[in-house]
Amino acid sequence: MSGLYVVAWTIQANHGGGYSYRLCPASITLDEDRFNEYPLTMVGQSALRWGGVGGRTISFEAVTVTKGTKEGVMWRNNPVPRAWRTKDGKWGAGSNHAQTGMGFPPVCEDHGMDKQGTQQSCTGMWGPYNMEIVDKVLIPKDLPAGEWVLNWRMDQKESNQIWQSCADVTITAANTKSDDILV
Repeated sequence: MSGLYVVAWTIQANHGGGYSYRLCPASITLDEDRFNEYPLTMVGQSALRWGGVGGRTISFEAVTVTKGTKEGVMWRNNPVPRAWRTKDGKWGAGSNHAQTGMGFPPVCEDHGMDKQGTQQSCTGMWGPYNMEIVDKVLIPKDLPAGEWVLNWRMDQKESNQIWQSCADVTITAANTKSDDILV
């Protein structure tokens, strides 16, 4: 069914980079070209969420790229810096600036990398544990009903790696007006 749906991912080993969401019919060969035929648009702000659904959430304006990408696929930058400065201009506790350079300011006020997942960290080379990056994706109204595969892809900035994860989803037909949005 068309509409907005919440998606989330976690990070364990942070190599920077950017991510996208795409679909592919489950009945055909799953490859890059086919996934790029059905890119999903991320709508509105992104959020960091600690503790899962119902946990603490901080919304923020994501860095989004749509021009110059393969097939016009929408990408968002990983919002978790490995290198960052605190409000007073000092390097953050656990900042990896010697390896990665300047980095960028974190979304939340942070006391350093939290490998145990007991704090609400939003920085670091490892984790932050117990934190998800949350987005809303738009399922197009003209998408045929049936079995599909949802793909999350992240291209790393600080290594030559691509990480992917997939999930089976069922798209159902619905009689919706053009202004209906499902959340």
